[in-house]
Amino acid sequence: MILCLFTWAAAQSVMLQGVLRDPAGRTVENGTHSVTFTLYDAASGGNEIWSETHGSVTTEHGVFSVELGTVNSMSSLTFTDDYWVGIAVDGGSEISQRMRLVNSPAANAVKGATNSFPSTGNVGVGTTSPGSLLELSSASPYLRFTDTDGGSVWTLGNEGTSRLTLNEVANGTTSERLVVQEGGNVGVGTGSPLARLHVQGSAYLSDRLQLMRTSGPNYLDFNNGNNLVLRSMDSTSSGSSIQEVMTVTPGGNVGIGTSTPSERLDVAGNLKLSAGGALIFPDNTSLTSASLGGSASSLSTPGNAIITADANVAGAGDVQFKTGNSTQMVVTNGGKVGIGTTAPDTKITVSDAAPYIKFHDTEGGNDWQLGSYGGFRFLLSEIYTGGSSERLSVAEGGNVGINNGSPDALLSVDANGNGDLINAHTSHTTDAKIFQVVQNNSDGLVKVNDANGNTSVQ
Repeated sequence: MILCLFTWAAAQSVMLQGVLRDPAGRTVENGTHSVTFTLYDAASGGNEIWSETHGSVTTEHGVFSVELGTVNSMSSLTFTDDYWVGIAVDGGSEISQRMRLVNSPAANAVKGATNSFPSTGNVGVGTTSPGSLLELSSASPYLRFTDTDGGSVWTLGNEGTSRLTLNEVANGTTSERLVVQEGGNVGVGTGSPLARLHVQGSAYLSDRLQLMRTSGPNYLDFNNGNNLVLRSMDSTSSGSSIQEVMTVTPGGNVGIGTSTPSERLDVAGNLKLSAGGALIFPDNTSLTSASLGGSASSLSTPGNAIITADANVAGAGDVQFKTGNSTQMVVTNGGKVGIGTTAPDTKITVSDAAPYIKFHDTEGGNDWQLGSYGGFRFLLSEIYTGGSSERLSVAEGGNVGINNGSPDALLSVDANGNGDLINAHTSHTTDAKIFQVVQNNSDGLVKVNDANGNTSVQ
C-alpha cells in the first residue's frame, strides 16, 4: 500500500511524496528501491501517456520523495486534463489502484523555465523573477484585449523601440492610437511626439483645460466663457494676482489688454514694432515707421501731411501713388514727377495715349486743354459748352497752326474766311496798330495794312 501526496513546480517536473508499505500495511525498512511511475489518462484502463523508472528511491520509515520528469521529459504534457499515476516497486506488478494526480496547497503556484504564476505575489510572463504584480518580458511584449462582443482588438505594449504603444487592430490593420516615448513625450495620432503632449489632428475639450508651469507665473486657460485666454499669475506673500493678458474670441478677434476685443486686433495700450518689423497691408505694401526716422514714413498732423521716401538719405526710394495694383503717379528719388509713368526723365512727365493737361477757371469762362494728340501734334484747345476748338497746333516737323489743326507751313493762320489774321499793336493796352494782316471776305484776298490802314501788300 502506498499513501502519496503530490505537488508540482512546473510542467517540466512533478514532485511526488508518499509512504511505502508492505502488503501487511507495515512501513518498509529503511533502504532503497526501484520504482516505476506511469501516467494514464483514466483511472483504469485508458492510455499510457508517460513513464519513467527511478532505480534508487530512498525510504526512511517508509517515506520517500521523488521528482518526476528528471529521467524522461514531461514537456509534451499540458496538465490541462486529469492524470492518474500507476506505481510498480522493485520490478513487481503495478499496484491495482491508480492515484489521481492532485495539487497540494503549494501546487497552486506554477513555475516554468520562463514563466511564474504564483498563488500570491508577482506574476511573470517571459520571466521567472517578476519585479511587479505583472511583468511581461520579451523582445516585443504586448497585452492583447479582445472583446468577445465584437469590435476592434486592442494591444498595449513595448515594440522594442523604447516606446509604449496602444494599438487598434481592425480588419487586419494595426493602427497606433497612443504613443509614450522614452523620456515622457506623449503622442496622439503621431508616432513621433515632439513635446510632452503632441496631438496630430483636432482635439475636443468639453471643459476647461489649464496648462501651467511648475514654476513661473504664466498659464493658459482654454475655456473662459468660450474665449481662449492667456493669463499671468503673480505670486505674492499675500496670495496670487491673476491678470488676463490676451483674449481670443470665438469670432477670431484678439484682445491684448482687453477681454472684449471689437476688432481683429484690439490693443489697450501701446503697440511697438521691434527692429526689422513692419506693418504689411493687403496690397503687400509695408510701413516700417510712422516718423521721419525710417526708410519710408508718413506723418499726418492738423497742419501738414508729409509723405517721405528715403528718409534715411540712402539715395534710393521713390514716392508712389497707386490705385489698385497700378501706379498712377511717382516722385522719383531725384525729384522728377511722372504721371502715367514710373520712369520720368524730366521734372514733369505725362504719359498716356492722349496726354493732356486741363486748365479750369473757377471764376467762369471756357476751359483750356494743353497736350499731345495721336496725330503727332501738340495742341492748345478751347473747351466750351457743346464742343471744343483747336486754337494752336504744332505739328511734328515744326509747322505751327493758328485755328488750323493741320498747318502746312511754318506758320499757318486760319481766319475762317473773314477777319483779322494778324494784328500788331504798340502795346496790349491800346488799339493802335503797327500793321495788320486781314482777309477780305468779298474777294478772299489777304492784305497787309499799315498803321493808317493803307494796303501795302495783297
